[in-house]
Amino acid sequence: MNTETFSTGAISGLYREPDILSDPFYVRGWIGVDLDGTLAEYSGWVSPWHVGEPIPLMVNRVKKWLVSGRDVRIMTARVSRPATEATGQSVAQLEEPIKKWCVEVFGVELPVTSEKDIHMAVLYDDRCVRIESNTGRVS
Repeated sequence: MNTETFSTGAISGLYREPDILSDPFYVRGWIGVDLDGTLAEYSGWVSPWHVGEPIPLMVNRVKKWLVSGRDVRIMTARVSRPATEATGQSVAQLEEPIKKWCVEVFGVELPVTSEKDIHMAVLYDDRCVRIESNTGRVS
């Protein structure tokens, strides 16, 4: 299990990255991975059709999970109801550039969602399971 030092405001210490592949708590269900700032570089909104450069450390995690047969999904507000209302685009239209990016990075389309469900095992997000923006390091 990887252990990394982190410091976020008043909280600091060691964080152990979950053993997604063998810990029984995580083995069942799908793995959610945030897009902007976690899996792809994000320095501010450009457009629904722009996805940043891949963040190598996080991309390598996802590739490892995919090779192991895990169900990995992109979790992003880009395909949420507020996003469709703000852009006038359908969910399918907003998913298109993300799925294309996934094919370029992983060689396969990954499912894209903005919703958690009872089958999600864990979520990697720069605003959740803390991922240092633009590095993929668990912090």
